Amino acid sequence: MDEVIKEAIKGYGAKIVELDDRFEFHCTQCGKCCTNREDILLTPRDLFRAAKELNMAVKDFFSEYCEKYIGDNSRLPVIRLKPRGTIRRCSLLENRRCRIHKSKPVICAMFPVGRMVAIDQESGDKKTAYLINPIICGDKSETHTVRGWLLEGGVPLQDEFFYKWHEQLGEMHMKVKTIEGMRSSAEVVHITWDLMSILLYLNYDIAEPFDEQFDHNMHHLNKMLDGLLAVEGADEDERREES
Repeated sequence: MDEVIKEAIKGYGAKIVELDDRFEFHCTQCGKCCTNREDILLTPRDLFRAAKELNMAVKDFFSEYCEKYIGDNSRLPVIRLKPRGTIRRCSLLENRRCRIHKSKPVICAMFPVGRMVAIDQESGDKKTAYLINPIICGDKSETHTVRGWLLEGGVPLQDEFFYKWHEQLGEMHMKVKTIEGMRSSAEVVHITWDLMSILLYLNYDIAEPFDEQFDHNMHHLNKMLDGLLAVEGADEDERREES
């Protein structure tokens, strides 16, 4: 899996590090890491926590601050914070301060540290790799370990949701690619994406715990995809027989 991880980060200009490796960085709250950004992608947990911080319904937070697109490679709905203006600043940046600082997305809480996970498809073993992204802001007046930085930012070292999320993404990617490959109509594919967007990201009540809602949504989403695969598969068999 180490080779898989190394291959995945080629071209990012990032350096692989271990938890107890040190790096120099001090956030001066200049706001530079929040501008020229079109890549602040949100997980369902990020979206939930941000909405809760502003006491907004998840769907309302999404409408106000986010936008959706379909990933070129994943073929899944992707949610990102909507960049604004000519400097493409984060929509939650106000007077060089984050409006949801206490509940900001994990990708922001970790900066300049990044992470990725490789999951062995046969054994299910998981390996998390950490990396230091190119630093374009702040200064070098503080020294941190990766471990300490994550803990300070409230990012758990054993993040079960992180693993679960990536497992789900892998499974859904395969199912959606199969549906697309079955000559399904464009309408069927777009309806699938719309339903996925709702169950993946929007069908949450901020007054209730997140984890239980996520598991419930994933159960119904996978059930829906499996049912669609069965229907589309039967239709494809029928088309073959007719031809």
